[in-house]
Amino acid sequence: MTENITAFLEKDSDRFYLCQNFLHTFSMGLAIFGWVWGVILIIANISLFSLAWLPPILMILAGVGGMHWAEEHLKLATTIALLGAGAALIVAAYAYHTPIFLLGLAFLILCTGVLSYPLSTALMAIGALIALGTFQKLWPLPRAVALAFFLAMGIATGLGWMLWHYISLALEMSYQSRERAVAEMLKAQQRRAELRRALKALDEGYERLRRLNQELSEARREAEEARRLKAEFAANVSHELRTPINLIIGFSEMMYTAPESYGGQPLPPEYLADVHAIYRSAKHLQSLIDDILDLSRIEARRMALTREQAQIDQVIREAIQVIRELVERKGLTLEVDIEENLPPLYLDRTRIRQVLLNLISNAVRFTERGFIRVSCKLRSGDELALPQGAMALPEAYYVCVSVADSGIGIRPEDMDKVFEEFRQVDGSPRRKHGGTGLGLAISKRFVEMHDGWMWVKSEFGKGSTFFFVLPVADSFAGRSKLQSSREVPTIHPTKETILVLDKDPTVFRLFKRYLRGYQVVGTTTTKQALESIEKLGPKLLVITNNSADGHFEELLEEHPTLQNAQLTILAYPFPTEHHQALLLGLHDYLVKPITKDQLLGALKRIPSPVRRLLIVEDDPDMMRLLERMLQSEEIQLQKAYSAEEAQVLLRSHIPDALLLDLALPGISGYELLEWMEHMSISVPTIVVTANPHVEFSEEIEITEIRLQRRSGFTIPEVLALTEIVASRFPSHYADAEAETALQPISGAKSEET
Repeated sequence: MTENITAFLEKDSDRFYLCQNFLHTFSMGLAIFGWVWGVILIIANISLFSLAWLPPILMILAGVGGMHWAEEHLKLATTIALLGAGAALIVAAYAYHTPIFLLGLAFLILCTGVLSYPLSTALMAIGALIALGTFQKLWPLPRAVALAFFLAMGIATGLGWMLWHYISLALEMSYQSRERAVAEMLKAQQRRAELRRALKALDEGYERLRRLNQELSEARREAEEARRLKAEFAANVSHELRTPINLIIGFSEMMYTAPESYGGQPLPPEYLADVHAIYRSAKHLQSLIDDILDLSRIEARRMALTREQAQIDQVIREAIQVIRELVERKGLTLEVDIEENLPPLYLDRTRIRQVLLNLISNAVRFTERGFIRVSCKLRSGDELALPQGAMALPEAYYVCVSVADSGIGIRPEDMDKVFEEFRQVDGSPRRKHGGTGLGLAISKRFVEMHDGWMWVKSEFGKGSTFFFVLPVADSFAGRSKLQSSREVPTIHPTKETILVLDKDPTVFRLFKRYLRGYQVVGTTTTKQALESIEKLGPKLLVITNNSADGHFEELLEEHPTLQNAQLTILAYPFPTEHHQALLLGLHDYLVKPITKDQLLGALKRIPSPVRRLLIVEDDPDMMRLLERMLQSEEIQLQKAYSAEEAQVLLRSHIPDALLLDLALPGISGYELLEWMEHMSISVPTIVVTANPHVEFSEEIEITEIRLQRRSGFTIPEVLALTEIVASRFPSHYADAEAETALQPISGAKSEET
């Protein structure tokens, strides 16, 4: 209702404004017309007291009154103007005895239709008719003239009503148009406001995107810096760890395998057992360090596993043998329950042994008295009582290993935190039991990488039991459940074979570790490769830079049983440290820790016999170990503990070979090699290094890969190869400012033999 009243007032204000302006003009016209009329009377010398002066005076008064009251009292001003003008015309008609002035009443009726409502128009018309009738009685007019006057009044009345109607209609349309314009304006304002908000949000989004891009760029820079620091840290750790581990492994190996080097006095059997335990544990630690360094050098996106067929019971016994002394020293009972005739598993011995060592040492840490029980059983998937929320295992056979203890147990509220990294069940500074909180998390990760599962059951105050399961090979898992016998058949490898032909054993280890799902077999000569092809029928043959002694393809065609072999060959230069060492002019390199066999093998690979050997090593213990390893050989040793001493010895006498540690104080091994080159001293050099990843850090890109198959490739196979290369190895181009050139990342050639 309020909106209707407001709309009515707005419409009335429009009419008020229209009437006010029209009345102002009408009143001004009346005043001017009355003034002109008076001037005419003065010119005609009409007496001021004559009735002829009354009409112009009334006309002027009506005009002045209308203009004066038009601003404040529109209705009063309208009444004064219309009635004054009407009275002036009627008086003029009577004063001048002519009806012509009465025709002006028709104009007033029209003006009333504009200035007032239809009722006022009707009243004005009635007044005009009365005045015309009175004049007709006083001064009769001809019938036709009188009829014409009455007809003019009627027409004026009708036109007045029509003016009022159409003016009202025009005002209504104007009001509606204005309302629509106002509504559109409000919508436009709202849209403009929304647009401003959208622009503001866009600006904020752009600013956030700019900040995110800046943070991303900073994060990328930090990641690159972290990668560099990680490589540097791995290099430093490599050098710091490999040297003492080399001494532990070297001396323990010499004490165990060559006691004659210690004056021929044999060690007691108890000592030999302890020395062998030291040697075995050091070798295990060495393998872990090798894994860390390999992962640092080859930035794989997954942890590598060196899978091989192994007996899980042997792995368990090895772990128990390592930790048995710790268990017994604490006064605990170690119980072992391993089911007989367990099938071999395809696993990484080092990782699974590390899992067992973590679980058993964890049990020892949290058990003060009682027992520790290690069990290993063969179970099917439906026989395993997995905890709620665990993954659903397929209906296959699994080896279930458990480590139980009678220790303090785990609180129910802490069960979900057991396998979290850096999480201690008791995280207080005064906790009794140490540890980093990484053992269980890493162990669970290793088990899951073997497609297994690890979980725990515990009762607080009574002990805990950790379980993990590992899947059995497919050939055994496929046996019928109705078969009641637990006799385990012989399991043959079900994975396809990839044959690698390379002289460097490191290449085999890398391929074996990072090619998951395949059995990798390594060969060092073409003859061995041909025999392996005939025996194993590999899916792929990989030939690297140090491989072929002759054209392998021609030998393959000449082989009597392999002439029709459909073998796919992949050939490319593999950038190993040995290959890079050859590029640097070195004869060979040895990575700490080194064994006696490795050292003697490197010396035997030197073409000429080695009778005089210069050892440049700053560590006296390492020097003593090398001397001990070469004690039984007929080699004259020269020792230099710095590059300066080596330069003096090299000036006096050139040895048959040089055994060099690159990390020397003062003048480094690199500078010594440069000095030898400058002095034209050519000596077969064997590098002994603890950090190969820094010494040979120059990246070598493989610019050509050759793929060939004797039977050729079909068109669908060529298209598939093209699609794989295009999707996985996109090309990169220089910037617009620089010279536009294709940056080759890797190439591939397809040939047919």
